[in-house]
Amino acid sequence: MNTKLLVGALIGAIVFFFSGWLVYGILLADTMASFTNTACSRPMEEMNMGLMVAGNLGFGLLYAYILSSSPKFASLSGGAVGGAIVGLLMSFSYDTMIYAQSTMMTSYTGIIYDMVSWTVLSVLAGAAIGWWLGRK
Repeated sequence: MNTKLLVGALIGAIVFFFSGWLVYGILLADTMASFTNTACSRPMEEMNMGLMVAGNLGFGLLYAYILSSSPKFASLSGGAVGGAIVGLLMSFSYDTMIYAQSTMMTSYTGIIYDMVSWTVLSVLAGAAIGWWLGRK
């Protein structure tokens, strides 16, 4: 792995962390609580922030790796498109399987909210990563 990819991963992780906090932790906290089994969720003050950072680094690396595979993603707009595709496919797959196998997600509406939310986060992170990868 080269430095450009690793820096892109770090940029993506930062965008995922803060946009996820804004979207899931503030803007949609009450809305998502109405579509999920909150018995499975930790209160904000009990979350393991070290593991949150590690998870976001993993997502940043995944997206940077995928977006670095094609020069068409090496721009702000190209990264946003690539991020949207990856985010939509990932969230669709994850949410439908979680709904099918558990009681964590309690309605189809929750699936839609989460898919849209994760796709938005993926667009933002993808745009930032694509911008970085496209720099000369």
